[in-house]
Amino acid sequence: MELPVTSLTYPDGSGDYFTWDTRVDYFDLSVLGKLRFETSDFVPYILIGPRVDFEINRYQSQTNVFNIFEQEFNEVLFGIRTGAGSEFNFYSTKLLIEILFDFNFTKLYESEYLKVSSDSFDFRLGIMF
Repeated sequence: MELPVTSLTYPDGSGDYFTWDTRVDYFDLSVLGKLRFETSDFVPYILIGPRVDFEINRYQSQTNVFNIFEQEFNEVLFGIRTGAGSEFNFYSTKLLIEILFDFNFTKLYESEYLKVSSDSFDFRLGIMF
């Protein structure tokens, strides 16, 4: 995120900017149940299950202003994964298409003034051998 540099002298900004760049990597563990309906040409399905994410790496920005904020990110996130997809028979190959939604019950960060969530959509295409 590009943020303007401000001070008492220049409350609207000095014209200079600094970049706030942070990153948190998680190991995702999920157990999914899948309900399938098989036909000869395609296999549509829905899936749902709980998930838990464990922090494995944290990159902190070079700006010391936000380091306290970054250090308070939750190390474990609980949520649910749900989605739908289908397998398609295409000659001797199977094609796969899926859309998944990950919803977190735990916020990445939460305070009186700020809530940071990490819900996501995944769209997947694949080939099954």
